[in-house]
Amino acid sequence: MNEQVIIIHPGGSLNRLEGTAGVLVSLRGNGDIDWLFREQMSGLIRLHRQKVPVVVTGLPQPVESLELRRQILLSGVIDAGDMTPEAALVKLMWTLARVSTPEGVRLYFELSFGGEVTTENPV
Repeated sequence: MNEQVIIIHPGGSLNRLEGTAGVLVSLRGNGDIDWLFREQMSGLIRLHRQKVPVVVTGLPQPVESLELRRQILLSGVIDAGDMTPEAALVKLMWTLARVSTPEGVRLYFELSFGGEVTTENPV
């Protein structure tokens, strides 16, 4: 199985990513959120329709803005929580070796396997 994971930084484009197995978007600040959900929204929706999982690091934790929550839901992005971009990339590649749907990737990203995500109530 030859999977392709693309890393996109602010200023890049989410267009023309055919054949991609997954996308990691690494945000660094609030201006980057505007770039993602304004300039790249059509690309996010296109990837969502193509069933390509898009994982995003750097979203505010917790997401308090109702408008931002709505945009996240509409775009289908998967929030990596407080994971570092490096940890999110490894987890995305590991997850794609096991599941291929955005829903499956979302389920894996909701779990902390090795402490990669800070949880409020550790088990």
